[in-house]
Amino acid sequence: MTSITEDILNWSIKHVEIPRAGLPICPYAKQARLQNQVTIEEGESELFLERLCELAGGFNQTDQKLVILACADISIGPDTLFDYVHALNHVYVPLNTYLMASYPEDEAETFLGDWEPVNEFLMVLIQPFEELESASAALHKIGYYNNWSQEYYADTVTLRQSYRRIYHARNEEKIKEKKHEEKHEKEIFLVAQKDANTDEPNTQDIYKFGTVASILQLLRLPDGTVKVLVEGLERAKTSHFTENKDFFEAYILLALDSLKKNNLNKAREILLEVPEYLQKDRINFIVLDSLKQYADVFYSKKIKPK
Repeated sequence: MTSITEDILNWSIKHVEIPRAGLPICPYAKQARLQNQVTIEEGESELFLERLCELAGGFNQTDQKLVILACADISIGPDTLFDYVHALNHVYVPLNTYLMASYPEDEAETFLGDWEPVNEFLMVLIQPFEELESASAALHKIGYYNNWSQEYYADTVTLRQSYRRIYHARNEEKIKEKKHEEKHEKEIFLVAQKDANTDEPNTQDIYKFGTVASILQLLRLPDGTVKVLVEGLERAKTSHFTENKDFFEAYILLALDSLKKNNLNKAREILLEVPEYLQKDRINFIVLDSLKQYADVFYSKKIKPK
């Protein structure tokens, strides 16, 4: 008696990889198998969904092109399986991981000439979303899908394409995050020493108020001195320092000057960026939440701060 893994490999070799109507059902299956980029795992029915979540979560940390989780016990209903896979795709497609479920009762549908898939097991295939999209686009150009039935095409290609929006939305978000990080990598908080004669000041030797500035230019002189050209952006106050042996690092509070100058639009604009700063551990949430309410009251009632 053969194992599930052996049965799936034999099915791939004898059916999936065999050219029919010009091309194999999966033109990339043989290459991935020969390069040992396919992992097949036999799952237990009771832990199938839990294990599926684990595999999906760790997929983009591997070099595999395909991971298959299969189970001979089909006590899991098709609706439960497909709903669970759909939910996982909403989580992992933005991370370039796509799941496709195959249920034994689906085997009657033909999708390439008179060829029918042989699927005796409940299976979920995990693959890189972006590579699937690129490969599918290339296959479209050579008419690969022309012999597919409309129903099977909808259940595979169209279904996968329906996740494009959340994939691209996540990538746009990554680009914005990168730009935000690059922008703030060039920012520095400048404060003065209380006594210029102190060679090694500690946190008690520097003023709490200072200026957030953007670094415009660095100039290294022959004697090793570094001159920095900066542009002041906002006044700020040190909330508290963090432990750092190399340089002073602190949480800071922004937007107070904007409120005092009654530049409410500017103040509210800065305060709306609080969530991004919070992710970088730069601003105290409780104080900033109070400032938001403070600015909103001024803005709505047109109160002039004194």
